[in-house]
Amino acid sequence: MTDTLAVWLGATRAGDLIRDRRRLTFHHRPGTARLTVAPEGEEPAWSSAFTHTWFEGLLPEEERRSAAEVEHDVDRGDTFGLLAAIGWECAGAVSVLPEGRMPASGWYHTLTDDEVWARLDALPRPVAEIDRQVRLSLGGTQDKLLLARLDGRWHLPIDGAISTHILKPEPVRYPGLAVAEAWALRAAAAVTSTAKAELLAAPTHRPTLVVTRYDREVRGGAIARTHQEDLCQVLGLAPAAKYPRGQGPRDASLRRLADRLVARAADAPSELIRLLEQIVVTVALANTDAHAKNLSVVHSGPNTVALAPLYDVAPTLFFLPTQRQAALPVGHKWRIDEITRRHLEEEARSWGVPEPLARQTISSALERLEAGMREADAEFAALPDGMRDVVRLQFERLVASEL
Repeated sequence: MTDTLAVWLGATRAGDLIRDRRRLTFHHRPGTARLTVAPEGEEPAWSSAFTHTWFEGLLPEEERRSAAEVEHDVDRGDTFGLLAAIGWECAGAVSVLPEGRMPASGWYHTLTDDEVWARLDALPRPVAEIDRQVRLSLGGTQDKLLLARLDGRWHLPIDGAISTHILKPEPVRYPGLAVAEAWALRAAAAVTSTAKAELLAAPTHRPTLVVTRYDREVRGGAIARTHQEDLCQVLGLAPAAKYPRGQGPRDASLRRLADRLVARAADAPSELIRLLEQIVVTVALANTDAHAKNLSVVHSGPNTVALAPLYDVAPTLFFLPTQRQAALPVGHKWRIDEITRRHLEEEARSWGVPEPLARQTISSALERLEAGMREADAEFAALPDGMRDVVRLQFERLVASEL
């Protein structure tokens, strides 16, 4: 049995996703923009393995995926079936639709603040029949609610309508994580571009981080989408490979991301400096969870990319003190509390960044981050007890380390 879904990039049909028994293939339409800058995705056609991993990267992971499969009566592990159910509006500008439907052709259901909180409190379960008509997909394991903020009000996107914000309620097992991530993003903004975030709080509800989607822009009442890929998609890796087991040529790595930026960025030297700034922030803020799905590129032109803003940043070492291994190694060093400025420089030089420029970038980033942390402290006073101490120890150790 053969099934077909239409794959759209913005308002252009980019090709067809075809399932023949258990095998997925993607047929790209000639003359249309490419979905990926991965070498494995070059013409004339995508391999079946690459197709499966790339499209799987559009879907939620682990328990969130299982919940979506149950809700939409999709067999466990059926990537094609789940895309048919919820892939109508995905990360970037991708829509995976049944034949006969157009992208962004859904509608919005206006929500009161109480209705928003009811949905946040119930995650991952729907609270009303209309919630089953939400056809949005976004990667990751943390429970989240995708809404559109239009004319100052929250709206539930129905049947593939476009979302503008990601609402992430604080996980019960990690109290303080929402404000910690808001604090970290505010501090990081002094160094590099970051996703915009704010904290939503109410006395009887879990604190919630509200993130403005960097791949969406509201223009004159309409929502424009920017295509993006995470590093797993760029490298042709399944989401489960976001934490590499080693440093082999097929594993996710910062070097492989840098190689893609060198090959496809309009201004590769500037993008490499931005990448180095992001890694300095990640290490200095004790973030051990900067894995290959928390690094992305945005498509800035035909077959051209730029590094996406920093997102999903938190001092995870505070919340998981025994987890000291970085998600991705830096300068061949895995333990985040052993990474030094020398390792940062070594990593940057492996990308082709000249040594003096790497050193200057690292020092400047640390100086600006220190100022950013002071600004974040002033904005977010109610941080978890002891979190500042963990970050300060990591930051000062890095500053004092040898180059």
